[in-house]
Amino acid sequence: MMPDQLDRMCSQHHPRLLYCIPTIHNPTTATMSLQRRKDILAVAQRHHLHIAEDDPYSLLMDEHCQHWQLWIIVVSVILPRLPKH
Repeated sequence: MMPDQLDRMCSQHHPRLLYCIPTIHNPTTATMSLQRRKDILAVAQRHHLHIAEDDPYSLLMDEHCQHWQLWIIVVSVILPRLPKH
């Protein structure tokens, strides 16, 4: 997912929810970088977009890779505090 494209789509279509699998996406096994997660969060904040993260594979990750923990904090703590439409 590209933050600039998400921003453009949000401006055009005004979605209310973003569903994503940022950690070990199936079938590609791609994991979103921390910076990309922050950029997506910034877009979501600007557009009052809720994020639903599906995180079924994070327990399979190496114990030294902790990016997913920050994302969980963002989704569970920061996003619920955003203004509602």
